[in-house]
Amino acid sequence: MVLPACMVSLAAEPSMHIDYTLAFNDDRGTESSAVSAGIEYGIDFSDYTRVLTGFRVNEYSKDIFFNSIFTPLKLKTDICSYDFALSTTWHYLDYSIYSREHDILFEPYFCFSGRRNFTLQSSIGMGAKFSKIHGIDGWIKDLYLTTKTQLNWNFNSTAKIYFSLANHNTYRYLLMPSPVWTLGTVLPLFDSIDLGLQYEAFACDMFISKFFLESQTLTTFVRIKI
Repeated sequence: MVLPACMVSLAAEPSMHIDYTLAFNDDRGTESSAVSAGIEYGIDFSDYTRVLTGFRVNEYSKDIFFNSIFTPLKLKTDICSYDFALSTTWHYLDYSIYSREHDILFEPYFCFSGRRNFTLQSSIGMGAKFSKIHGIDGWIKDLYLTTKTQLNWNFNSTAKIYFSLANHNTYRYLLMPSPVWTLGTVLPLFDSIDLGLQYEAFACDMFISKFFLESQTLTTFVRIKI
């Protein structure tokens, strides 16, 4: 049943979007008071395959990432649906004169869609980090666990509010269990243009020691659907 559905879906016209982003950091953390500009391009080849890529720059660093989600199994009932997928990510960070690093992530991905436009997304997996600190010979190699849980309330096909708790975001992958709390919304402006606003709070540890706010980021983006 799944294979014929995949073939029909792959034959459909893919949907695409471009996000233009501006992110503002507060005066805490490594990138204090930095203003980052970026662009992201996403394409849904089908209900089973999605790809997202982009880059971001500020006065301290440059980032590039590529993410793909493949959903080989979809289960539907009269009241809800379940998606089982694999998410893979590659991320490159160039910290100017200090260091550079590569992150490669493999994360099994689960999505539950229920009534009243409610969606729960969750993933847990493994990441590999390859770091090069300038002035030190060789690369430093580390393995770490990755996790993310996100709740979405969709008002219609475009507008939504979302909340997530993870140990990484699109551009930052930390080895220590340092949570990232995210709250955001996407609202339609025109038929093919959406406006987004997102707040992120980066905590230092929180599990071994008490909660300490490491940094905060406010991101705005304009999404153009093609």
